[in-house]
Amino acid sequence: EMTAADLASFKGPLVMELAPRKEEVRIGSEPEGARIALNGRDTGKVTPASVTLDGCAANAVGLRKEGYLPWTRDFKPDEPFETMVEALKRPDLAPIPKGRLLIHKPKDYDVEVYEGETRLGKAGQEITLNEGRHMLTFRNDTYFVSERLQVDVAAGRTNTPLIALPGLGSLTVQAQPSNCKVYVDDRYVDVTPLLALPIAAGGHRVKVVFVPSGAAQEVRVAVDAGKDARVMVKF
Repeated sequence: EMTAADLASFKGPLVMELAPRKEEVRIGSEPEGARIALNGRDTGKVTPASVTLDGCAANAVGLRKEGYLPWTRDFKPDEPFETMVEALKRPDLAPIPKGRLLIHKPKDYDVEVYEGETRLGKAGQEITLNEGRHMLTFRNDTYFVSERLQVDVAAGRTNTPLIALPGLGSLTVQAQPSNCKVYVDDRYVDVTPLLALPIAAGGHRVKVVFVPSGAAQEVRVAVDAGKDARVMVKF
């Protein structure tokens, strides 16, 4: 910035260097707490927060919050800077539409429904989920049941997917000498003799550990529904 007197006494060409217009812009959302991404990169900030934006370049701003649809807006370099500032003051985030899931309960036992490590509910109860695709695990730890199934949930509808949950058989483990610990699928169960332990039909790994020496034997066993599978080991 120069006065007329400065210009009158200035010798040589006057060079004006133009710098990009970069300003701190306040980004909000309704509701608050959305993660802010700029040009495809997470800024590490959540709304409301200030982010430096280049008014002479294209800017793609994205907002993400659990339970809400992603919000994105692309701003072109020739758009007025004030238009971008106004649009980012408090964008409304739309909730993800919900659907319902109903898993039929097996006759002989209860089943817990998980997505990752999050428990959603039990078989036989309606479970509300965000629309979209989900990978679920159906568990009963008592009977060593663990089945996975990918399900699709549609907004406003109840999906009743078919999943083949195993029936129950039993497992008997004996050892000579009998001072042994029994592990099934890497989980400690009891000491020998283990008699008619109720367990899900299917393949299981049985490890028997002789307590005095620590010696171990591991076998695979197939359990049939309604039948007793027997394992005998000697040390």
